[in-house]
Amino acid sequence: MLPLGYSSNLHAAETLDEVVAHVVPFARSVRERLGWQRMGIDLRLGLAALAGGTAAIAALRSALDAAGLSAHTLNGFPLRPFQQARVKEQAYLPDWSEAERLRASLDLLSAALALSDEPLVTISTVPGSYRPFGPARNDARVIATALGRWAAAAAIIERDTGRTAVLCLEPEPW
Repeated sequence: MLPLGYSSNLHAAETLDEVVAHVVPFARSVRERLGWQRMGIDLRLGLAALAGGTAAIAALRSALDAAGLSAHTLNGFPLRPFQQARVKEQAYLPDWSEAERLRASLDLLSAALALSDEPLVTISTVPGSYRPFGPARNDARVIATALGRWAAAAAIIERDTGRTAVLCLEPEPW
C-alpha cells in the first residue's frame, strides 16, 4: 500500500531554495498536525529547480529528511513557472517533441533516485504535447522516440541498481 502524500503543486516554488523555504515547512507542518513521523510528498520540480545540479538535490534531500518528509513521487508536468495568471498551454512546454523535455526528464529521473531510497520511483509528465500546437509538435514518432530514450535510460538504471523508475503520462483531454 502506498502512503498518503502531500502535493506541492499549489506552492509558487521554482528554485530549490524556494522549495526548501516554502514547500518543506508547510509540508512539515501538515505532517506534524497529522502526528506522523514521516510523510510522503509529491514534489513538483521544474527547470529552475533542476538547474542546481546534484549538490542542490542532495541539499534538498537533507532538508526533506530533517523535516520528516520523503519524495514519494516527482511531478515534472509543468517544467516552467506554474503559478501564473495564465498557465494552460504553457504547462505543456517543453513538450516531448523538444529535446529539452527529454533532458529535463532524465534530470528528474536522477533527482527521483537521489531523493528516495525506495526501490520504485515515479515521475509524472506531460502526455506528449498539446493538440492545439499543431501536427509538427504532435508527431507520434518523435514523441515515442523521446519516451523510448527515457525508458532505455530507466532500464539501464534498473539493470545496474535494481531500482525501477516509472514515467507516468498524465491524461489530458487534448
